[in-house]
Order: sequence, then structure tokens, then C-alpha cells
Amino acid sequence: MVEAQCEAACAGLNNAHLCTSTELMRTIGLGQPISDDGFYSLGQVVREGGVVVSNDCGGWTQTAGSGPYWDSSAQRPTFAPCNSTPSQFLCCQ
Repeated sequence: MVEAQCEAACAGLNNAHLCTSTELMRTIGLGQPISDDGFYSLGQVVREGGVVVSNDCGGWTQTAGSGPYWDSSAQRPTFAPCNSTPSQFLCCQ
């Protein structure tokens, strides 16, 4: 589902995919700002005090919980509710 949205957003490129945290950090490390807000794939469950804080929205199939989200105005990662409207994804090639 997410891959198809990324391919459509990237003019049909079939190698477009949901960005990973590694790709975002590499971009920042090269001094390039990330100009869009959106969900990205962390690839792990984040717990705080034994409570799940984020789980990539259940593999991007759930609207409950929260997922990793890039805040472009602050140029930093955060978490956002999985039912955010509109659901926006950061896509990489």
C-alpha cells in the first residue's frame, strides 16, 4: 500500500519506497535539509517505560498508535498519531 503511494508520488518510478531513518540521517549528514513532513520507516518498536510509543503503525496497516514522523520545520524526528489526516509519507528513490 505505502510503496504504491510512493511510486505514484514519484512519477511512477518503480523503485520508490518509504524512506528509512538511515536515509533521512544520511541526507541530513550531507547538509541537505528535508523539506517535507511525513512518516518514515523506523523498522523497530520503540518503548518508553515498557509502553510501546511507536511501531511503524503496525507495519503501516493500522490507524491506532503512533509512528515515526519527520518534522521539517524543526528538522528533527518525532512521533505522530497513525490516524493523522492526511496521511503523508516521505518517499525515497
